[in-house]
Amino acid sequence: MFEKKEFWMPMINLAGNIGVFIPIGFLFPALFKNLTRFIWFSLVFISTILILETLQLIFQAGTADIDDVILNYIGGIIGWKLFQHFCLIKS
Repeated sequence: MFEKKEFWMPMINLAGNIGVFIPIGFLFPALFKNLTRFIWFSLVFISTILILETLQLIFQAGTADIDDVILNYIGGIIGWKLFQHFCLIKS
């Protein structure tokens, strides 16, 4: 059939690309109050990811891939939503 490695490696990559950016998505609005608005958060977060991916490409440290940008952004959104849920006082 298929080896376990063929199944687990993409799952680890998927979980890693999302999971690593959840704390950053939480910290951005905690540190910068204007990033509590989703549009500003998205602009800054995607710009940050694109800078990181470009640096990876320039310094050949890993692979620069659009999938990474998308998965990192998903992780950031999860972190941002967690911040919204747990840290903002609902009026």
